[in-house]
Amino acid sequence: MKVQIMAVLFLIVAFFSCPETTETIPSLPDRPTVDIIPSVVDSSVVLIDTGVITTTTKWANENSPLGINLEYAKDWVGHWPFVDAFKLARPWIPQQTSPEIWDCREGTCETGNDQLNLTTDGWVAFLKPNQAAGTLMFLNHKGRFPAGRYTVVYEGEGNLDFFWNARVIKRSPGQMLIEVTPGDEGIYMRLNSTNPLNPLKNIRILMPNFENTKEQETFHPIFIKSLSKFKIIRFQQWQMSNEQYGDAAVVEWSDLPVPELFQSGNTGVHPIWMIKLANKLHADPWFSMPYKANDDFVRQFAELVSTELDPELKVYIEYSNEVWNGLFPQQQYSIEEGMKLGLANEEWMAGWRYYSQRSVEIFDIWDEIIDSHELVRVLAGQSAVPAMGFEVMRWNDAYKKADVYATAPYIMGIGGMTVNDVLNNLEADISDVMANEVRNADHAHERGLKHIAYEGGQHLIGSNESQRDLFLQVNRDPRIKQIYLKYLDEWFAIGDDIFVYYSYLSAPSRWGTWGSLEYQEQTRANAPKYDALMTFIENYQP
Repeated sequence: MKVQIMAVLFLIVAFFSCPETTETIPSLPDRPTVDIIPSVVDSSVVLIDTGVITTTTKWANENSPLGINLEYAKDWVGHWPFVDAFKLARPWIPQQTSPEIWDCREGTCETGNDQLNLTTDGWVAFLKPNQAAGTLMFLNHKGRFPAGRYTVVYEGEGNLDFFWNARVIKRSPGQMLIEVTPGDEGIYMRLNSTNPLNPLKNIRILMPNFENTKEQETFHPIFIKSLSKFKIIRFQQWQMSNEQYGDAAVVEWSDLPVPELFQSGNTGVHPIWMIKLANKLHADPWFSMPYKANDDFVRQFAELVSTELDPELKVYIEYSNEVWNGLFPQQQYSIEEGMKLGLANEEWMAGWRYYSQRSVEIFDIWDEIIDSHELVRVLAGQSAVPAMGFEVMRWNDAYKKADVYATAPYIMGIGGMTVNDVLNNLEADISDVMANEVRNADHAHERGLKHIAYEGGQHLIGSNESQRDLFLQVNRDPRIKQIYLKYLDEWFAIGDDIFVYYSYLSAPSRWGTWGSLEYQEQTRANAPKYDALMTFIENYQP
């Protein structure tokens, strides 16, 4: 204990030997600004931004048949969900100052510097001698993020620096001004010191024009406007449903991040932000319960939704995501649990039945709590394997506790050597995919369930650089708009309800070009997949 007290005293002395200073650099000309008025309601209706909605409000998604899957809440995706850039910053990186080492987690730093000492809320409690903590923002955006002066506000005492595409132009206690000139690097923030008796915390990095809004304006208006016509927002990627491995998987409510800290970790975004976004858009949220989540987690999630979600909105609830998919840890977990319970002799069947059984348990918890919202209980299966859906619905009469059966009718074709070849094969694949969906719909209808799509769209993943370049051209070709319109027409000829597209926005990568948009400020005219979705919504007749 004596050693620990002496160590803390040393850190306090070290902190106060480099106090916060006031530094001012001559002002720079303001950057051009963007229109920050979102179009989430019909232009003929006046909406005063007080959070109070009148009965005359006509929402842009009122008659929309389409939903959208959001991509990961990560710094490298390409979107700007929050006006506070810090919310998507990377979790703290432990660093060494001399000799400078970027990431001590690789085991190359002095003993003990590979771990940071954090508060229970995740802020840096104190830094050891020769230690710093870093984080990153706007990586892989290729310079496509807001330029201008960002206001940094924080509580506590400490010293921050900004590098790469940002530089500090003014400092004062609890507040800084940084000038951001977007480039390929992004923004690197480093915590050089923090007072152990009053650690630096509650950091917010507010984009230009939002320095006075603080908590009143959470989401960026460009983000809101581009999502405004979708009726459902599916959050499984924000919840990191497919990336929770081993002991890092969410089990208890306390495993979630605190709302004020990073929302980009592997435990996902705190549900309060998803609820706030659904309310802002007046869109029905679709939540996925983590595959290891205990009953108390499910209950607390449902209670938060019951309290905070606009009562006019429906709530879609699902157990995890694609539990049948061998690429994801939830598949192996469902097999192990199903075999332990003796649900089948075959592993695959035990997994299917465990998914069905756990889904019903989760539905029952939500049913107990949710009485102010319409609840949509989702059972899901693989589009190409109608027998899976049959078993998932049949097992222990699970269909009696569900409302919909959902599949993902992706189209991919057989590739091709040219853009036209690939597009022709994509179009030809529509009829084959829909043939399976007819069987899926029949299985659902026989049990009184609706048939919907939890994901869908093109599914082109190149196996080498040449093929990836070809598929990128396909995704950008104007003809894909007409293929998408045909695809959606054929879906709604057999589907009962909503089609939730995958996905909203993501930068192209070796893993595919999934986003309807590639970057946040991309215009509809330059985004044929997004244009197809908007065109379908605008012309849809219920």
